[in-house]
Amino acid sequence: YLRFVARWSWIDSLLAAAPGALSAVISVAQDKGANIGRIAAIQLFRILVLVAVLPSIMKLSSGGGGAVGVPPPLQVISLPDMVLVLGCALATGLIFDRLRVTAPYILGATLASAVLHGAGIVHGTLPPEIATAVMVMLGAAMGGRVSNLKRNEIAALFPLAIGGFVVSMLVAFAFAWPAAWLAGVPYASAMAAFAPGGLEAMAMLAFAMGLDPLYVGAHHLARFMLLGLSMPFIVGWIKPEKPPSEN
Repeated sequence: YLRFVARWSWIDSLLAAAPGALSAVISVAQDKGANIGRIAAIQLFRILVLVAVLPSIMKLSSGGGGAVGVPPPLQVISLPDMVLVLGCALATGLIFDRLRVTAPYILGATLASAVLHGAGIVHGTLPPEIATAVMVMLGAAMGGRVSNLKRNEIAALFPLAIGGFVVSMLVAFAFAWPAAWLAGVPYASAMAAFAPGGLEAMAMLAFAMGLDPLYVGAHHLARFMLLGLSMPFIVGWIKPEKPPSEN
């Protein structure tokens, strides 16, 4: 839609349409010199509208099944494990940087953390204070990019954001239907799992709606990992170009 209707370049279209993994998308966009302002605007608009609209769509669908219990608190990573993860993440990022991989540090951190946690070498998540600080800095960085857009540019992006949101939701819901039938879960849970939103937002939404947060979170985590690991390579294969309207 963004490529052929909005006439954007392939890189901008792909990054703006990526379903989640916003931090990786912004990092890749910055590394490739893409238009971060409009990419971030489209991504942020989709997340905001999704959180606002999806609960109503769920209530109009098959419903969300029984309420789930309060999930156990997340284990906070120990200081030695955190130092190990950060050290491996930095080392992997430096190696990827030498190899000229796109967005080397976000990719290196994602890969290193996934390997260490998957192998059972480290356990737990970052302390909430650190995770919150990282999200605040990421949000401040994205906000700074969007602020560079003029008012007329924001107004021009609004209908594109609406159209891109509708297209992405139609695709997500089309795949959610057979997935719900195959997995034997309520369609509302599959909708939340396939919705093109962020991991944290969709997991919290699932919990608030009485859905299975594990099922929803697992899908978004898998997509986040896949996008974070593959997006730098996919974008790296795309040669810089002018959008069709400029050719």
